[in-house]
Amino acid sequence: MTPATVGLTITDDNRIACITLQRPAAANAMDHQFFKDFHNVLDTLETLTPSPRVLILTGQENAFCAGADLVTTITSFPEDLKTHLDKDYIPLFRRLKHIHMPSLAAVNGVAAGAGMALALACDITIAARSAYFKTGFIDVGLIPDCGMTHTLPRTIGRARAMATFMLNTEITAQEAVEIGLIYKTVPNGQLDTSAHQLAETLASGPTRSYVAIRQLVDAADKHNFDEQMKIEAKAQQTAGYHEDFAEGLTAFHEKRKPVFNGI
Repeated sequence: MTPATVGLTITDDNRIACITLQRPAAANAMDHQFFKDFHNVLDTLETLTPSPRVLILTGQENAFCAGADLVTTITSFPEDLKTHLDKDYIPLFRRLKHIHMPSLAAVNGVAAGAGMALALACDITIAARSAYFKTGFIDVGLIPDCGMTHTLPRTIGRARAMATFMLNTEITAQEAVEIGLIYKTVPNGQLDTSAHQLAETLASGPTRSYVAIRQLVDAADKHNFDEQMKIEAKAQQTAGYHEDFAEGLTAFHEKRKPVFNGI
């Protein structure tokens, strides 16, 4: 039986789900089985009761994800790459981007190509000091995909994104923090602990509001300032009707820490 290329563990009384990419011999690159296994893991997450409140995504051993496995997935030339994207990549990235809980990428090594896009599809990204990011596509004559031409310019600005795409500049973890690509970097031996501490903080919060914040931020480019305020007002109306607001308000008056129900 072929070992699963993507694993799932549930910790902290079902509050935290951790997806681990586990093809370390190939730097956790994406092959055909990878997509099947990842969808199976997400299917499992959707059936768990109670539902986990936070998702951590990380890689096994010394790599996060090197992107597409060009050795096993590209078998001929010319190759219809749109078919690959439509069948495998786009459904998975869309599903991860819109998952019903806050997501945290813990980048433990190289995150290249689609692997870099995978990390940036999460709500918050942290990295070990030795980790680094590369877009990679240009080295094989391709263009960025998996939403990278949308995500990267919005994250680090057009000028820097264009240079990163065209020059395939390697971005260290520290540089990634400095340019606003990721949230923070931590010592190599502390990534797992730091990720779980951050996940525990998120799991104790109003997780429905986290998902709403993601939706608002992602949609902001489509609207002008006045339009966005109206959309915020509608989302705030929904939040105001939820029991988490009642709990937060009660806790505020009682001068105690709120216990949010979340998702």
